[in-house]
Amino acid sequence: MKYIVGLGNPTSEYEFTRHNIGFMIAESAARVARESLCQTDTAQADVRKTSFLEKIISFVFAVKNDSSNNWEFLENMLVSRILPDLWIIKPQTYMNLSGEIFAYLQKTEPENILVVVDDIYLPLGRLRFRGQGSSGGHNGLKSIEKMLQSSSYNRLKVGVGAGAAAANDSDADAGSDLAEYVLGNFRQSEQQLLTAVVAFAADSVIDWYLEGIGYVQQKYNGIDLKF
Repeated sequence: MKYIVGLGNPTSEYEFTRHNIGFMIAESAARVARESLCQTDTAQADVRKTSFLEKIISFVFAVKNDSSNNWEFLENMLVSRILPDLWIIKPQTYMNLSGEIFAYLQKTEPENILVVVDDIYLPLGRLRFRGQGSSGGHNGLKSIEKMLQSSSYNRLKVGVGAGAAAANDSDADAGSDLAEYVLGNFRQSEQQLLTAVVAFAADSVIDWYLEGIGYVQQKYNGIDLKF
């Protein structure tokens, strides 16, 4: 069993904040997977047959309506069951308790889990896959590591741009500035790039399912979508 877990906060006030980019990518990835993987009898379908532009258009027009048909509420999460061995998940526990979902999921090795998470230290337009590592202070990852008792799960860090607090760790107000930054909406000037990032990242997580962590690290980690 493989799980793709997009992190975010569940209520509407957080829907399009920087902290919720994991939810946005999970929603887009579920659509990509259903349009490609589920059209054949094998998980080795060519998920790249839909053009990148078509995926961007699909995200723009469908993101608000995706949860109506393809997601089901299970315990404390929303789940899109793509294939018998692939679930895409949005925890509904709020970010700080994201790890609680694993108490209700079938046991699997940490390397079969991919967590999609915002990263303030990467600029918007950059993706970074990691096979393991520390939480980097991210409360969602802290919760997951505590529940799994492991830091060896895969993660996709998605740049959301560095705020003032991230640039000045010595500032006494850095913690509150950082919280305000990640819980704020993307600027209007970032919307076009954000749409491209979500569509591109959705492709990348399906590649992770098909090809593994080494493949996606090599393919995606050096790309900057702003170029």
